[in-house]
Parts: sequence; structure tokens; C-alpha cells
Amino acid sequence: MAIRVRHNANLNGLQARQAFDEAMRYLKRSALAADIIADLESINDLLTVYVGKDPNPKKSNVYGHPPEGEVGSAGTIYWDPAVTVGVKDKAMNRKGERVRPDVAWVGKAGLWSCCGRIFGTERDVLGAISAPVCLVHEMGHAMQFLSDKAEYRRIKKSGGARVDLEQINTQAIEQPIILELRAIGAAEGIRWHYLDTV
Repeated sequence: MAIRVRHNANLNGLQARQAFDEAMRYLKRSALAADIIADLESINDLLTVYVGKDPNPKKSNVYGHPPEGEVGSAGTIYWDPAVTVGVKDKAMNRKGERVRPDVAWVGKAGLWSCCGRIFGTERDVLGAISAPVCLVHEMGHAMQFLSDKAEYRRIKKSGGARVDLEQINTQAIEQPIILELRAIGAAEGIRWHYLDTV
């Protein structure tokens, strides 16, 4: 297995493993998430996931690629199973274009949405992305890194393209997984742009 689970200070090893396994069971209800997990489990490089609250607040739901020259590592994820991300399901993007797909499981804002459609406006919907989806978002970064290690490092060093890297991950990993989970009844918030957080 190429995913190693470690615990942070607020959890013991058993608690960390149970939280991780519970997240995996939930995520595997999505075909895309199941494929990502299977890919990461089958790679030769080792992905380490620290589970629990880290004393450093910057190490909560974050992926770190290994230093250049480190062989055999797929990086490290710091994941807190108690942390969700508040998101805004925006009806329109920053250019005023409709971005919310018109499908039943995306979710609308109840009566306001119905009235809004009649009067020509839609309301943004606030929600939350669950801790397991936060984990698979970080796993998406590991997949990005493994697909082109040199390019991923270059982008991270440049700093300016960080939001682009996050947006690719949001659109290619996070959104499709959330939509798959919503289609089977999961209550997940969604964002159409990485920066649409609350």
C-alpha cells in the first residue's frame, strides 16, 4: 500500500486510522474518488497522510510535495477530519456568466431559487465541503504532482500560478466527486471557483 496514515497530537494511531478509513468508505461511493484512491494505493511512491489537528494551523487540509531529490515520496497530506470548508455555490461567475449546472442534484436555494428563475436571477447558496472531500482534494494535488513532478514544483515555486493549480484541482477532482456524491444523496456544498469560500 502506498498510503501511510500517521496521527497528529490530538489523536492516537487507532483514532487516526478509523477517521481515515471512514473517509475512504464515504469517498469510494464516488467512482472518480475510488479511482484516485486506487491509483494512489498502487503507486510505488509513498504518500503520507497525517490525520488530526496539527499544532501548526497552516498544516490543516494541505498537501506538501516532497523536496527535490527525495526519492520514493509522493508527498505529505495534513488532514483534519474535524475541519470542513465553507463554500459559496455561486450562480454566476465573475464575468456575469451562468456557471451553476442545471441538474437536479446540484441543489437550488429553495423557494427563492424558484422565484429567482421567474424574475431572472438566481441566488448564491452557502454550504460546506465535508472533511473527506477536503482530503480527496489534497489527494488530487498528489496526483497533480505525480503526473509531472518537475512542472508541479516549478508552478509552486513561481507562486503566481498557485490559484490556477488549485482551480484545475477544484474543477477536475473536487467538483465531479461532489456531484457524484450529491447524485446519490450526500449533502455536500460545492464551489465552481476555488476562491468561492466563506
